[in-house]
Amino acid sequence: MKKSSTLLLAGVCSAGLLTGLSARRLVVGNPAPVPVLSGSSPPVSGRSPATTAPARPALQDIPPQRSADSLESLTAIEGGAPYQRLALWLMDASPRDIAAYWEIYRKGQRTDDLTDLIFLHWTRLDPLSAIAAVAGGDDEKYPWWAWSCHDPRAALAAATAAGSECVGHVAWGIGEFHPQWLRLHARELPDFARIIAMDGMVKWHDGENPADSLRFLQENSRSPQPGTLKALARQDPWAAFEWAKQNTVINDPFSDVPQSMQLVLQTLSEERPEDLQRLAAQTPSGELKLQMESALFAHLLKTDPAAALEQARSTIVPRIAAERYAAIGLDTVRTDPALALDLAKNLLTACPDALDHLSTIVFPGGISSHEVTIPGVSEFLTTLLERQPAELLEAAHRLPTTSQETGAFSLLSTRWASSDLPGYTAWVDKQTDPTVRETGGALISHSLSASGNFPEAADWAIITPALQDKLLPDILSKWQASDPEAPRRWLDSSRLPPHRKALVQYYLDLPR
Repeated sequence: MKKSSTLLLAGVCSAGLLTGLSARRLVVGNPAPVPVLSGSSPPVSGRSPATTAPARPALQDIPPQRSADSLESLTAIEGGAPYQRLALWLMDASPRDIAAYWEIYRKGQRTDDLTDLIFLHWTRLDPLSAIAAVAGGDDEKYPWWAWSCHDPRAALAAATAAGSECVGHVAWGIGEFHPQWLRLHARELPDFARIIAMDGMVKWHDGENPADSLRFLQENSRSPQPGTLKALARQDPWAAFEWAKQNTVINDPFSDVPQSMQLVLQTLSEERPEDLQRLAAQTPSGELKLQMESALFAHLLKTDPAAALEQARSTIVPRIAAERYAAIGLDTVRTDPALALDLAKNLLTACPDALDHLSTIVFPGGISSHEVTIPGVSEFLTTLLERQPAELLEAAHRLPTTSQETGAFSLLSTRWASSDLPGYTAWVDKQTDPTVRETGGALISHSLSASGNFPEAADWAIITPALQDKLLPDILSKWQASDPEAPRRWLDSSRLPPHRKALVQYYLDLPR
């Protein structure tokens, strides 16, 4: 099924009748008498689509609702009956009424949601007539799947007698609606059906018994739906933490911390920060502890921005300080430009190489270095560059750097030139600092040459002697290939001194 009946009675909810687990239990727990095969068991309650839900009134306390529609009024609606109205009508419809509605509905425009809804109610009352109504057709999967919602054992027994394809439909429904039943009776399913049932199980998270579901899926080499792990983190942070430490679920190529652990930390930071604080205090230094502290900082930023800023300012480790300034910056860059610019200055002062940070490990006999992406830094500075490019570059230029070619100023210049060459060119043209002009001139010249604008590329290549030697021969050589006489004409009129003109002509082998 493309859509589970988690939305079974979502429409009725808007009428104040049912929500969530209550809706599922009404469908599952209170069926009218149906033909039951020998060996069947009483229906069992379904799974909740929500991990934690506010207290709900008991079903007996909910005022009864009755549909004002009839079969005729519903089928007369142009474009089909709305989900809410059909859901309310189906609550009291007889199997004969539902069969009559289906006969009309199946010939018109259909949706998976409404088809699911119809068969969930039909099989609640008379599963065998629902199956007979679609026997041998493309819709045969719906009643078998829906019957498993109400009575998994009876549906499985009947499907076994009907054939393997029907067993597959029931198995999916068992996994989707009854993870607990599946955990207890998985060995009763054929091997192929067990696989299908687990596919159905991981479609939704298990908020009722997440620890049992995680253990079961692990034993069957299956990854859980992330919501199941989040539910365990809410119920038992220590159990979720230990599970994530031992299971990588999905590896993140940009982090040494498994995605499962990242999910647990995110959940705890948002919903149980005190528990995460205690876990962090017990965790030795390393990448995992850094991730925990990052999650705690994210929570602090949401609840007390002033305290988060003070914590960032007092952070000693450059990489961590940069990450924290970036987190605050991303939170303010669109609302407080002045503060965002100050944060960028603080970030680059604390960690000048934040955009190309290297982690270095010294060991006996050598040194190993690899680039480390500091979370949030690139996103923050790129966003700020879009809004205040000149101010950000001026701030970056005043910072110390160990490399003119890979420092923050050069990297940010490259980004500005790539996104807005005219704007960057106008800014560089106003600068007097030789370092700025050399870095900018090289970027502008390269960009113009790549687009075939050789005259302007050559003009920018001669703004400093260093650029003349680095760039001009290559630019004129490419230009000569497309227009043999143009480079000579440019050389004759350029501001280059005679000895440099002669040198360029020599290397290009141009006629004198």
